[in-house]
Amino acid sequence: MVRAVALIAAAVLCIAGCGSGSKHTTSSGTSAPTTSSSPSTSGSASPTTTTTSAGSGAGVPTGRLTVAPAGGHPTSSLRFTLQALTPSGRHGQTEVSYALSVIGPQGSGCVAEHATALVVPHAQQPVTVSVGPAQLGGRWCTGSYTARVDELARPVCAPAQVCPQFIRVVASIGPVRFRITP
Repeated sequence: MVRAVALIAAAVLCIAGCGSGSKHTTSSGTSAPTTSSSPSTSGSASPTTTTTSAGSGAGVPTGRLTVAPAGGHPTSSLRFTLQALTPSGRHGQTEVSYALSVIGPQGSGCVAEHATALVVPHAQQPVTVSVGPAQLGGRWCTGSYTARVDELARPVCAPAQVCPQFIRVVASIGPVRFRITP
């Protein structure tokens, strides 16, 4: 009897996440059309802003991401500000979280990519994180970077309940771009 229950549990987990090569898989249940409002930043230090919409074509914004300044040097700290419509945490049977990812050029002795979790305590409350040498564990590589925040959702299950192992990308907020110069 115990073996049968274990086999059924393994089958359910496999259906939820087998073939992914990792414990968690990422999938998107909705398309995410974007509405961008990036001002021209050629040579200026003004922030770059992007608003993203997701859902069933309703054009409802899910959040806004900015980076300031829009340019820096290899040792600069940049401020990323997220304003999301949904706070982090449990919402019914779903746990919502946010992840900032920054990707740029690779180079010797510098950091080309960085990822960090963001906690949004209240809906529409701006959350700012600084990313620079202390957070990177090095310095920025010279070149153009792209940053975005993914709004993630995973199921919440009771103890001893078989729980699917997946993370769904609800929306991608961004991208915003910035440039690092020598």
